[in-house]
This record gives sequence, C-alpha cells and structure tokens, in this order.
Amino acid sequence: MLVNDEVLTSKEVMAYLRISKPTLYRMIRVGDLRAVKIGKNYRFLKKDVERLLRAESESVNTRGE
Repeated sequence: MLVNDEVLTSKEVMAYLRISKPTLYRMIRVGDLRAVKIGKNYRFLKKDVERLLRAESESVNTRGE
C-alpha cells in the first residue's frame, strides 16, 4: 500500500458498491475483494474497489452481447 493510495472503510465500500455487510464479508472471504484488517476493522484500496467494479461491468457486458 502506497502513501498516495486512497483507503476506504467498510461503510464507504458498502455504499460505493451498494452492497450489504454480509455480502462485503463474503467477497473478502472468497477473495473477490482484497482487504487489510486493522484491529477489528477492514480497510480497502479504492483502486481495488474500482477494479472490481470494472471487472463486474465487463462481465455483464460480455454476457449481454
């Protein structure tokens, strides 16, 4: 993690992706979303969240064609 990377909290990621807490934790557990646990809290790099969104968007686009 670099100093310039924007870091998001679990609440921010849930709002950004419009997902529930159980869905977020499942995504972490199965490896769909990288996270760092600091104490009891998870932190996420914004670029990883955006990468996930792009991958999901591309997956939907290729299935729809």
